[in-house]
Parts: sequence; structure tokens; C-alpha cells
Amino acid sequence: MAALDQLLLTLVLALAPSAQQSGQRASLPDAVIAAVDEGRGDEAIALLTQSYRSCAATAHGSARCFTQRTYLAKLLAESGDPKAGEALARESISEASRAGSMQERAMAWSILGIALDEQGRLRDAESAYRSSLDLARQSGDARQLDDSRFNLARNLETQDRFGEAEQLRRDAAVYAARAFGPPSVEHGRALLDLAENLHSQGRSGEAMDVAQRSLSIIDAIRPVDNSALGSAHNVLAVVLHERGETTRAERHYRSALRIKEAITGSQSEPVGAILGNLASLLADQAREEEALPLYIQSLHISERALGSDNQRVGDALGNLAFNLDRLGQHREAEPLHRRSVAIAEKWTGAGSLSTAHRLLNLSMNLRFQRRVEEALPMLRRVVAIREKVLGDRTLNTARAYADLAATLFTLGRHVEAEAAIERSVRAFRAVPSTHPDRIRAQSNFATLIRDGARREFAYALARDAAEGASARIESYAGSDPGQQRELLAFSRVFEARVRIAWKLSKR
Repeated sequence: MAALDQLLLTLVLALAPSAQQSGQRASLPDAVIAAVDEGRGDEAIALLTQSYRSCAATAHGSARCFTQRTYLAKLLAESGDPKAGEALARESISEASRAGSMQERAMAWSILGIALDEQGRLRDAESAYRSSLDLARQSGDARQLDDSRFNLARNLETQDRFGEAEQLRRDAAVYAARAFGPPSVEHGRALLDLAENLHSQGRSGEAMDVAQRSLSIIDAIRPVDNSALGSAHNVLAVVLHERGETTRAERHYRSALRIKEAITGSQSEPVGAILGNLASLLADQAREEEALPLYIQSLHISERALGSDNQRVGDALGNLAFNLDRLGQHREAEPLHRRSVAIAEKWTGAGSLSTAHRLLNLSMNLRFQRRVEEALPMLRRVVAIREKVLGDRTLNTARAYADLAATLFTLGRHVEAEAAIERSVRAFRAVPSTHPDRIRAQSNFATLIRDGARREFAYALARDAAEGASARIESYAGSDPGQQRELLAFSRVFEARVRIAWKLSKR
């Protein structure tokens, strides 16, 4: 049962009935547990639905069927029928309020939160998770408390409230270390969640340290279920990718893919997500043709596994459209971008980071089609969202200001553009000088403003870009073939822009 999720472990191991309730709660059938353990979700739902109906038809069915009803609610919510899951979860809340334990009430509220989350009702779900967390604290059950804490943190992160979620992630890591020991898969997984949270806040250095620690812990244990090991490779790769360390990131993505395919098969949703991540990395190395079939495969897997309107499908659509733009297929990409934005707004709201990211890609598509006036208000929205959620000193905020500056220059609005450049430069100070995005942006800025009144500022930007590029190139002495490919991809930027910047900096 190593692959069972947190809730099923809670139900099977921790939901022991009190003496008063003993004999009243029907347990989960072994066949359902096996089906979940082996990733056969549809079969698990069918088996549990049959068992639950049989249970409910007996005398005192409502009381006896609490465990079956509650877990069926979760399975339904996460498999595309969250309204049916919500109805069952509310029945479980009602039953637990009449005759259940504090722990059962906490669990039922947690499942209701999951069903509401899957419907995009994030604030309602947050309220349910907070009820669950309060009840779990009162019950004193550490496992249910951890489950409730995890669900609330995930919900807050979906709402882009990463700072609030961070403490919950840290509490979870402390709990895992105490309950299972620092050298445990549970502690490693808790650290992974914390690393993702820090990465989402733009704190890439801290995120990398935590992700590396997590991978080291899980890899040393070598669990029978290597799913956690695959996740650890994937999260570290995401952080390395963000920091511009593409060669290391590719190795970790491919390790994650190999592990997940061996466990879940080549058509599972986790495999689709990693394929999308790997494709993005290849595209960032100017390997767009190599990336395209991976993007398409990722989208098809996500649609089959999650349905056509899921937010992760929206991510896959946006990624595929972005790659089509890189290949010059802008008209084909535009409707995919717009569908991606609509899904993000539906699930996470108009002011979320997910919506901002998809709007940025759509605005780029419009600029490629010379529809710059249409793109400008989208870019202003992106800047406003990222500054509000992440602050003004992060990589993603810097990128947004860089795109806004370039667009304003295109429209001849130079004063506004220079103000955006200054905001972008300040934000880029939060990332290493060798990061490709910082080099590209600052060399571009220097070229844009070198003939104006801000020449000294242009020269300073040019020096920063040139020195960062030189340091990056020099780090490849004796490099392996993967690093050489990265160097070749990066050399286009070096030759076309940074060489000009170098000349400027020497004036």
C-alpha cells in the first residue's frame, strides 16, 4: 500500500471507530484499496460505488457507510464529477455531526473542500479546509491534522497566497520529521512541497537548497515506491530550469520521466506533466522542433486524464501555443492561447498568477501578429498581478516589466518605457547575473536606450549583460555534450546582442 494517497492512509490506518461506534462503520473493500494503489481510478470508483450502494441499502446504512461514502466523494470529485462528490461529502458532514467523532468531522469537511476546489470555488473550499483544520486540532489526531494542513496550503497556493501557505508547508515538514524521522520519504515529500512554494514566490535560491535536500533524503532511502523519487527529480529540475541551469535540469527531468513511466505507465497525468516541463526546457534551448511532439503528447494525455476544461489542460494548451509561436505559427497558436486564458480565469480568477502567465503568452502572440495596441492592456494586467502577488524583486516580475518596456518602445512611448526598464532592472537584481533572461533583457535595454539621454545607464546595463554572458560561457570549459548544446543555443544571443553590448560598455 505504499502508493496510497494521504487520505486513504488516513481512512485505512487512522479512522479507527470508538468503542461506541465499533461495528457501525463498514470498511473500504480490499479490491478498492488495491485498485487505488495500482492507479486504476475508474475501477476503484466502480467497485466502491457498488459496495456503497449495497451498504446504504441495509439498516442504519447512513451510519455504517460513512467511510465508504466519504472516500467515494473524494474519488468522484477528483475524477471529473465534483458536484456528485460534494453531495456525498455533505451527507458525511451531516452524519458525522450527529454521531461521529471529531476526527470524522474533520475528514468530511476536508473532502468537501476537495470537491469545492475541483469546481473552482476556491474561497468556499478554503472555508471548508479551515473547518477541517480546526476540528483536526481539537481531535489531536496528527495524521488528520497533517492532511487538513496540506489541503489548506494547496488551496491558498492556488489563490496565489503563497506567503500564508508557506508556514503550513514548514509545519508539515516539522511534523514529518518528528513523526517519521528526518531520513524518511514523508519528510522528503514535505520538503518538496515547501520547495515548490518557495519557487512560486520567486525565492529560487532557497527553493533549490530545499529541493536538493529533499532529493538527497529520498534517494538515500530508495523506497519501494519510487514515485516520490520521480517527484523529487521533477521539482529540482523545475527550480534549476528557472535559474537558467538547463543542462542539469534536463538530466533531472529525464530521470523523473523514466521513474514515473515505470510506475504509472506512459499515458498517466503525472507523465504528461513532466513531458510538458521537459518540452519547455527544450524550447528554451532553441530545440523547438524537438519539443513540439512532447507538447502535443502532454496535451493529449492531460485531456484524456482530466477532461477538456481542467486547469492543467489549460497549462498544456498554453505551452503548446507558446511553442507554435516560436515556430512562427502565430495564427494557429492564438485560439489555443485564448482557450488557455479562459480556463485559468475560470479556475483561479482574473487576478491569479496562472491567468497572468497565460495573458503574457497571449500578448506575445498578438505582438508577433503586429497587434501591439491589443497586447498593451494585457501586459499592464500581467505587471499588476505579478507585483501584487510576488512583489517587485522577483524574476517573473522582472520579465513582465521587460515585456512591457519593449511594447511601449514599439509604440513610441519612450518615457514610459524607460520607467518600465528601471523597474525591470531592479527586479532582475534578485537573480544571478549569469541567468539568460537577465542577460537578454539588459542587453536589449542597452540597445534600446543607447542613443538617448540615458547613455551612462545604457553602458552600465551593457557591462552587466556582457560580463554575465562571459561568465556563463567561461563556465563551460571542458563541458559535456549537453552543455555544448546549451552553449550553441545561447550563442545566438551572445553574438547578436551581447557583442554589441560589449562594445557599448567599452566606450
